[in-house]
Amino acid sequence: MKTEKRKFGDFGERIACNFLIKKGYKIIETNFFCKYGELDIIVSKNNELFFVEVKTRSIKDYVNYPENAVDYFKKIKLQRTAEVYLNKKRIKSIFYSFSVIAIIIDMNNKMAKIKFFERV
Repeated sequence: MKTEKRKFGDFGERIACNFLIKKGYKIIETNFFCKYGELDIIVSKNNELFFVEVKTRSIKDYVNYPENAVDYFKKIKLQRTAEVYLNKKRIKSIFYSFSVIAIIIDMNNKMAKIKFFERV
């Protein structure tokens, strides 16, 4: 059973996927899990792979910028998880980057503010 927090996060990830598709990215995979953590969205564009971390907040719970949740320790986890992904998929010699999509959702006005940090 998914928690409300997980459902809200999944909603943000769907918004992020649609945003990325409109920007010309191809969705490769979502929600890749391993012992180090999760990669929310994996996309490609122009022969480059992007590991996208999505941070979603509600306007009513908004205290800090969502992107600030991707700190040094989170970046280390993302790097380790990406290495597992690349090894598991036997992907070699491809340029890859990490991206962050920060989303603030206002459910009352049915709006989402999206900030995209293509390379972090």
